[in-house]
Amino acid sequence: MRKNFAGLMIAASWLCLTPAFADGSSRAQLLQLEQTWMQAAQHRDVPVLQHILAIDYLDINYRGELRDRSDTLRVPNLRMRHLTQSLSDEKVRVYADTAVVTGRGTLTDGGHMHAAWRFTDVFVKHRGVWRAVSSQETVEQNH
Repeated sequence: MRKNFAGLMIAASWLCLTPAFADGSSRAQLLQLEQTWMQAAQHRDVPVLQHILAIDYLDINYRGELRDRSDTLRVPNLRMRHLTQSLSDEKVRVYADTAVVTGRGTLTDGGHMHAAWRFTDVFVKHRGVWRAVSSQETVEQNH
């Protein structure tokens, strides 16, 4: 009996940690949230950014610097520099009320690419609302 219980507990633990590839609703919400976040950052829409970023949000930027929510809200306006950011290759994994989104970002000026990076964003769903709690960016070496 004890052996069966231990086996059941191991199986239950494994199921809880196995990513549920996001159901259509969660996946769509998170992909839209990524786009909204990118647009808000590009246009310095601070109220939208405040809604997306959790109070305890932390980012490890491409230089390895740790930035909190207030640091992130002070990033310069990309639009003023005529740069455009875009996202691609996004993958969404949901673990109950936590989600991980990975993808690729690019920064361009017209047709000229200035930078390309890979990112990981972590979201937590609280009271039905997804909020970003952590991000990390790594510059692609060939750009």
